[in-house]
Amino acid sequence: MDVSDITKVASRKRMSEDAEKLRDKISRETAKIIKLKVAQDTAYWDLKEKLQQVESNHERLQQNMVEVQMQHETTSGQYEDELRLRPEILNKLGGTRALCEVLEEYGRRVRAAWRAPPPTAPRWRWRAAPPRARAPPRATRAPARRAARPA
Repeated sequence: MDVSDITKVASRKRMSEDAEKLRDKISRETAKIIKLKVAQDTAYWDLKEKLQQVESNHERLQQNMVEVQMQHETTSGQYEDELRLRPEILNKLGGTRALCEVLEEYGRRVRAAWRAPPPTAPRWRWRAAPPRARAPPRATRAPARRAARPA
């Protein structure tokens, strides 16, 4: 073998080693790219799932907000009605209280009148009445006759 053949073989060997190193480097970079792509796809699908959850929550919250707004409007209307009717109710309440006070006073006066004898009442009314005579037993009584009515 000649020196030029040896240099050719050596250069081929170096090229072969360089090609092998290059293939190894390419395969490592390809593996890194695949890992990054998988991680990117996983992150994408996770974010897409979260986005769907957020969108469904957003729709639900919008519906709830509409319902709460309607409840608020209903309650506000009822409150305004109560405020409008408040003077009338307070007037009725005041009249009812006055009526109750009058009835309570009347009740007190009646109770006081029943407890004390009236100043002009005769004394004999307040004594116990003598016992009444007893009626004879039913069997001994004669049946009462009715007079015929003239027609």
